Amino acid sequence: MLEGQLGEDDRIGQLLASRYRLEQLLGSGGMGHVYRATNELIGRDVAIKMLRVEYAQNAEVVERFLREARAANLVRHPNVVDVLDIGQDDDGTPFIVQELLIGEDLATYAGRSGGRIALGELAPLLCPVIDAVAEAHAKGVLHRDIKPENVFLARQGDLRVPKLLDFGISHIASKDVRMTAVGAAMGTPAYMPPEQIRGARDIDARADVWSIGVMLFEMASGRLPFEGDDPPAIFVAVATTDAPLLRDVVLSAPDDLSRIVDRCLRRDPDERYGSAAEVAHDLRLVMLGVPLPPDAELLPVFDSVPELLVPQLGAEPPVSSRSAPPPSMRPPAAIAPMPDLMVLADAVPQSGMMSGLMLDPGATRAMPKPVSASYHGHHEPMGEPQNEGSVVALAAVCGITVLALAALTVYARSPEGFRVYQIIGEQASSDVTKATQWGLAAVGFALGATFMRGAYRTWTAPHGGGTVVAMFMSVLASAAFFAALELARGGF
Repeated sequence: MLEGQLGEDDRIGQLLASRYRLEQLLGSGGMGHVYRATNELIGRDVAIKMLRVEYAQNAEVVERFLREARAANLVRHPNVVDVLDIGQDDDGTPFIVQELLIGEDLATYAGRSGGRIALGELAPLLCPVIDAVAEAHAKGVLHRDIKPENVFLARQGDLRVPKLLDFGISHIASKDVRMTAVGAAMGTPAYMPPEQIRGARDIDARADVWSIGVMLFEMASGRLPFEGDDPPAIFVAVATTDAPLLRDVVLSAPDDLSRIVDRCLRRDPDERYGSAAEVAHDLRLVMLGVPLPPDAELLPVFDSVPELLVPQLGAEPPVSSRSAPPPSMRPPAAIAPMPDLMVLADAVPQSGMMSGLMLDPGATRAMPKPVSASYHGHHEPMGEPQNEGSVVALAAVCGITVLALAALTVYARSPEGFRVYQIIGEQASSDVTKATQWGLAAVGFALGATFMRGAYRTWTAPHGGGTVVAMFMSVLASAAFFAALELARGGF
């Protein structure tokens, strides 16, 4: 350390910009440190990310550091970490002031159950984040580092609110071609699409769609679609092989979910979803148990990120005020009830911001159980994922269906079964009437199976009123089976 420069621990108690008192070092990453601080003018706790002093005089690194604040402030979405201020300390070291989040990142949450989350949680946890990515694209911002470590499950009361973090290597559309090196290969290797690995200069929203697909695959299966011992091996796998189908890795995964992930992970960008909003739309259909339509021709996407006015370095971004996303993309921003438990965290920023190939260097995490954080890292448990939910749902749906079928058999069974001779007419031959009876019975069995499948998927999807709707669908399934049995008996 150069003489006269402050170390990370030496800054505790320091007052920044005459109002932010640094209270605690939460953690350190490759390029900076994160502190819990208090805005003494209004008494609000915040998180402050400071660039390491050795990089403070590097104009390119400082620019990329401050880009994170500008990108997040441009997006302004309920599921994006809120940037409140930027500034410099007395030594000229830049810092970013953000909302203080208490919770854990998605990778830590999934890690407690083998690196995966229950399929019923997948869409509710990730749809709000994908909506945030879609809003970023609409504002001309490509994230370029979407991964579970950059999705933070913030505790707000009894709810988990997914938040998208770390716009440090994002690309903001600008007329100033010197602002970002779009052709540089930036990101975390396992989540980078082929065109980003090649350093293509024409990447667009479909690059983030690929990363979303990798994250969906990983969270559903507990493994990455492309694996290797080192970054070059991963790059080769991504560039030369197709991703495995999710349904071949997770046999219980719905076919429609597998179709969504497969379409995100097409190596040819023209074969992927055209936007993150389309991914979120289809995920919500899967969550609600609505079958996806047959694959249609992909919608065209914008040829380049729209141009927009980019804040200048000297301008201080205003305090962020949330603006609601369009109705077509508006998610239930807060989901998943949480236990009444104060969560500890040791979150730190990890993504490097040097030029050239940008990898995740693996941040140092030596701080013992700090109390809160605004960045990703390992955290104390927030409540275990419900892995037994699918078994309970299957048992409940089957049990309700069998009980209702038994009740109908006792109270509504006719001696000769249902007959449709009166409907089709006396002139019809015996063979025609029997075929009609058996055909209707087959339809009844198919309806019953459909109702049971819908009841199971509704039960496991954690949206409001799911169990009540599933119970009603189970009763409908029993009615369909009962009718099918009676029709079959009447056909003899």
